[in-house]
Amino acid sequence: MGGTQSTRRVTIVNNTNPDVISISDDVVERLNSHPSSPRTQQAATIMSGVPVSAGYPSYSEISGRSHQAEMDKLDQEWRTRLEDLNRQNQQLYKLATDKFTGEVTNVHREYVNDCTRPVCQNTQNAVLECYQKNSKQPLRCSREVAAFQNCVSATRLYLSAK
Repeated sequence: MGGTQSTRRVTIVNNTNPDVISISDDVVERLNSHPSSPRTQQAATIMSGVPVSAGYPSYSEISGRSHQAEMDKLDQEWRTRLEDLNRQNQQLYKLATDKFTGEVTNVHREYVNDCTRPVCQNTQNAVLECYQKNSKQPLRCSREVAAFQNCVSATRLYLSAK
């Protein structure tokens, strides 16, 4: 209880438009109490038919146009960069895919499609026949087993040298 301090938050909402100038009630009263001169009334009647923006463009219009032109220019630059990056990405993807395909082909050529033949089939058959004849005395087949071992070792050396 009370481990953290409470903080008071105050939120101020400003609903006024930044393009509108607000004046106080005192200023409104002063403007209404002074009679307007005939010259200002005459100018008001002349200007009433002409829109305010009929003359030179306002600063906000000029800055808005230049801002829009700058935004269009930046948008085009980013689109160009994005297209260049996409093009580079496609080239790298194609390069990686081609390299991967080449490596897969090498692996298949080296290992998968390698047809293995039985090694030293003659000496292996001789060992099997000897064991069948001498099932009770397998030590009599030691010469055949040694010949088979020598054949297998020679084949290993030959294949590892490839």
